Amino acid sequence: WDDAVSSRTMGRVRGEVERLWKAAGGDSKSKKARSFWIDVNDEPRCCLERLALEVAHFHGPAGSDVGCRMLGAEFWVQIRSSEDPEGKQGLTFHFDKDEVAVQEWDLWSHPELGTVTYLGDGGAPLVVFSTASENTICDDSDDEAKMAGLGAKPKVGN
Repeated sequence: WDDAVSSRTMGRVRGEVERLWKAAGGDSKSKKARSFWIDVNDEPRCCLERLALEVAHFHGPAGSDVGCRMLGAEFWVQIRSSEDPEGKQGLTFHFDKDEVAVQEWDLWSHPELGTVTYLGDGGAPLVVFSTASENTICDDSDDEAKMAGLGAKPKVGN
């Protein structure tokens, strides 16, 4: 999905990312990201919220199975540098999940749809696997045939 975000929009998004990171996402000491939510029916207040909803609606258009189940979009920003101390350079290998459900009920609830939009060409690649957690109910008669994966290197606008 090369150039999924136009260069004009990318400039506006970068500015908002920097302001949001400084105001609510992290600073030079903590480097901890905070997530944000926009309801599927909300009016976007900024370019970042508009982008999050456009991505959500692209993958789950109104009337589709995914669109009918979609409640909104979670988004967050990170500004990382290879010059940051190790451990503050970004996320390590992890699984996207509902962190509260894991902590409170030991329930691994994964998003039905996950995307990444890169604002730079550096960083670790996105790797996605089509696997299920242990407590997921599914027909596991042919797990190897169902398992798939893909990877994407960071590239501006993808």
